[in-house]
Parts: sequence; C-alpha cells; structure tokens
Amino acid sequence: MVNFCPYCGNKITLSAKFCPECGYDLQQMSKKDIKQEQTEKSVNISELGEKFEQVVDTIFQAKGYITTRRKRLRGKSGSINEIDVLAEKGGKTIAVECKNLSSDIGQEHIRNFWAKLQELNIRKGYFATYSDYTSGARLYAQPRNITLWNRENVMESFLALSIGRFEQGHRIQLKNALPLNLDYHVATNVTLQNVTDIEVRDHPELIYHPYYSIAYSFKATYRDPTKKSHKFSDKGTIFVDAIDGRVLNYKGFTSKVISKIRMPFTKGDEKPRTKLLNELSRYQKATNYDVSVTNDFHVNKMEPEITSRFATKLAVDFIIDKNSKNITYRPKSSTSMLDTIKVVKFIPQKDQMMIKKPSFFFVPKWSITFASKDIEYSRQLFAYSGTVVEDTIAYCPEHFEIGGLKFHTKNSVAVCEICGQALCEDHVKQCPVCGKWLCYHHGVECEGCRNLFCLEHISHNCGICGKPLCDTCTTQCPICNRLYSRTHEVMCEKCERFVCSSCIVTEGFLRKKHYCKNCHDLI
Repeated sequence: MVNFCPYCGNKITLSAKFCPECGYDLQQMSKKDIKQEQTEKSVNISELGEKFEQVVDTIFQAKGYITTRRKRLRGKSGSINEIDVLAEKGGKTIAVECKNLSSDIGQEHIRNFWAKLQELNIRKGYFATYSDYTSGARLYAQPRNITLWNRENVMESFLALSIGRFEQGHRIQLKNALPLNLDYHVATNVTLQNVTDIEVRDHPELIYHPYYSIAYSFKATYRDPTKKSHKFSDKGTIFVDAIDGRVLNYKGFTSKVISKIRMPFTKGDEKPRTKLLNELSRYQKATNYDVSVTNDFHVNKMEPEITSRFATKLAVDFIIDKNSKNITYRPKSSTSMLDTIKVVKFIPQKDQMMIKKPSFFFVPKWSITFASKDIEYSRQLFAYSGTVVEDTIAYCPEHFEIGGLKFHTKNSVAVCEICGQALCEDHVKQCPVCGKWLCYHHGVECEGCRNLFCLEHISHNCGICGKPLCDTCTTQCPICNRLYSRTHEVMCEKCERFVCSSCIVTEGFLRKKHYCKNCHDLI
C-alpha cells in the first residue's frame, strides 16, 4: 500500500481514500499501477523537477540511445565543454542541456548552448526545462534546429514510458476528444524541393493529452471601512492540465470569450501558451471516435493523474488569485489631504462563485521527427486545428536577429544533399550539371556565373585570381594561353581582341586606353 501521494508526494495514512493535501483520488490506483510505480518508475510526477536530468536521461534511453550524463568533451578551440546528457545511436549524436529553473529560459541560455554545439560540432541539440521559454528563446532556437522541451513535453515523453504504445491494428476508443482533422500524411508533409532526401524517423507519435475545462462566474460587493461599495464581477473558462494540475490561464488571465484571448507582451513566452489556449477553447467540439493504429505511427493516450475534484479546487484558487484586489481608502476621521491613505485587501469567497462541473476532454497532437543525413528535425502540431507549435526544419539557421527584438527569418527551400542542413534560397543552390542541392560548405561557387557546383563538376581555376570556374565561364587568353574568368576579360582598342587583364597595358590619365601586349609593343 502506498504511504505517499503519487501526485504531490505528501505523506498519507494507509486507510486514506483522498490525499488531504491535494485531493488526489488514491483509490484510482490499481494494484498493477502501484506495482508499476514501485518497479518501473524510479521517478514519479512529483519528482520530475527534483530529478529532472535523470528523467531526461531515462527518456532518451527508452528511445534506444546510449546516454552519458555530465560528459566532458574538448571542443575545436581546445576548451572543455560539459554536456548534461549526451545521447548516441546509429552514428548520430544528440546533446541535451537541462535547466530546472523556476523562471522562463531566456535567449541568452539558448545562445550559450548553440555556441557549445558549434564548438563541439554537434548537429542536433535538445534544451529541456521544467518551466518554459521566452519568445526570444523560441525564435532563436527554431531555425538552429534546437528542440525545446518544456514541462509538458518532458511529462508526455516520461509518462509514455509507463503507458506504452498501442500496437499496429489496435483500435483506440476516444471519449470527448477533439477530432483528428490532420491525418498522418498531412502532418508529415514536407514542402522542400528535395523531399526525397528527407525521411520520417522513429515513428511519429499521436499524443492524446487530457485537460479539464471549468466554466465559472463571480460576483461580489465589498464595503471598505468607510462603507463605500466596490463591485466585482468576472466570468470565463479555466483550463487545467489533467496530468500535472497546471492552470493554463496564468500569464494572461482569460476573460469572457476564450477564443479572443489577448496576451500582454512580457518576458514570458506567450505565443506557445496562446496557441495551446486557442486549441483548448475548442473543447465544445470534442466528440467520441475510434483511432486505428497503423505501422506508420504510435498512439499515446494519456490518462488523467488528477481528479475533477482537485481541478475544481485549482479553479477556485485561480479565481481568488485573479480577483483579489488592493482597495485604497482615506479614513473618515482624516482632516487633511496629507493624511496617510490606507489599504485593505479584498479576497473573494467561494460562496460568491458559480462553478460548473468540470468537462474532461483530450487534445490530439502530432510529434514528428524528420532526418536528413545525420541531422534530425522536430515538428509538433495540433491534430485538430493544424496549428504548428514547433518546426525546426522550416527556417534557415543562417539568418540572425536584428536589433535584439526583431528577427529576420527565411523559409527553408531544400536540404543540402551532403550534410542534410535545411537552408533558404540564399544558402542552398542546385548544381547546374547534376541538379544536386548543395550548401556553400559542400559545393564550389563559380567565380564567373556564381552558381554552385559539385566538386566533380567544376575542374578549372582562374589564372588571374585562382578562384574556381565552370566550363561555361572559362575562356583562354590568345596571348598567354592561360585559362581565366570572363570577369577578367578586357578588349584591346587596337586589334579589338579580348584578352586577360594581365595581358593588357593601360595608358592615359583622364581618358584611359587599353592595349594588349602585342599591340602595345608595336606602338
């Protein structure tokens, strides 16, 4: 029999039916669940933050990686860099940075991690935190192929280890789930030019994450010590994560109509939260249906870890927090405007609230891994609306931010067929001879036409500047017989022949004249 709450970790008596601290329903744990908690899970939900690095390490091990924690590696400059979790499988290496901070991860943390990846020449990175990320951090990370895991991502991946995946041919019954509008083929569609050089790897996951929606209204009249009346009213819908009990409305309280949420810009990353809230606002569209598992993807249906009773308690706390106000007043006994203004705090009471019974529903989300050569890319999108949460293959990493707050990004058009890097039209070109897509690190730029060629399709060098030349842009000087680029071609004003610039003699100061060496010797 358990002697602690699996949700909050509070000690409980053996005969308790509910946790006295958080209200968790202890009876919903079957003997099988209890045994699994004791044997398979070395870390429960309440310990995720406490043993965060261990949890992340466990997730990658379950995906088939050989992992090393706190690995120290020497970089290109000779300096030693430490990687929190180094994961290796099939010749590819992934570096994972773990930061269990209470505040959101800012852009400077991602910058430092990116510099570490560059120093160690590691092509794929994960940054994991039990909090969240600022807007700047997300904008900086996505085009650099750094996958950001927040509390929800880590929790989903960790819980998937214990619930397992449904096998091919299995039909899963969903009750109260948003419809699956995006099927596997749409979710994995890539619009890059050389899509045949990109593969879907490790089977995409269709995750059904549980939530509660709780509609409420609140009205109250409060009289301050001077008997002046202050009226308060509020209504809306509260969304609670049914796995960890997180109230998702925080960082921008909702009001009246959830679908018209307007979040103020703060240091916190509001954009992903807004996307999630917008998806949750469609909870009334939830319905019952079956999902057939194919060989193409896995399905993870996550069961709730908290009860509706506890979700209601969290909703009450949210309403109190949102509507608590400081009221200032001047005592009636004051004789001067200079007398001190006093403050009294209004705190809503539960009997002033009208709270409807929580509605339970699932939100489907696709989690996909693409690969090109030895580089992996991540994509996450909601399966009902199609809203993209993350897509690291979508943007070119060669474009950096401008002015600190404004970011200049360009869409990827193809992947380099040598290294697999996804780049925009400025940084990946097609070889005019064989049609292969190449980045500037793995192709050769012709000095004349500026096209990018494969190494085997460009064999000349300019005799003037020494830069590579393609066959079309190569010409031979009739005087010195060297091969050179047409950009260095000059016409003799006497014989009107085109020769290389090294065989030209220039005369005159204001009106310059050009003669080839042969004609100049005859003058």
